[in-house]
Amino acid sequence: MHHHSRASDLIFGLPLWLILMAFIIIVVLVGIYFHRKRILSDYLSTEERKELSDIEQEILRLIRQTGKPISQSEICDLIPIEPEEVAENLSWLQDKKLIEREWDSSDQTYLIKSVS
Repeated sequence: MHHHSRASDLIFGLPLWLILMAFIIIVVLVGIYFHRKRILSDYLSTEERKELSDIEQEILRLIRQTGKPISQSEICDLIPIEPEEVAENLSWLQDKKLIEREWDSSDQTYLIKSVS
């Protein structure tokens, strides 16, 4: 009589299925961590990265990085495109409900803030 102890199914004294499940969970958690870190680092969601043009992304990133209302004229100073193009892109971002624009009569410019 030969007793087969299923030693091959044990690693470090633990069942193989338990080791595999732990490994899968760790891989998933590491993936989620890096995905969230990437989103937080550039201030854009995956959908925004897909749907917005490069210039819309750049403007939205700038507004979100600032963390407070920024004037339209400041955006024009910081992004090397024509003021009309900045205004047009801000209008699109406002239509998509990503930003709010409020007229500042004292500075004669719009104040822009991120909605999300």
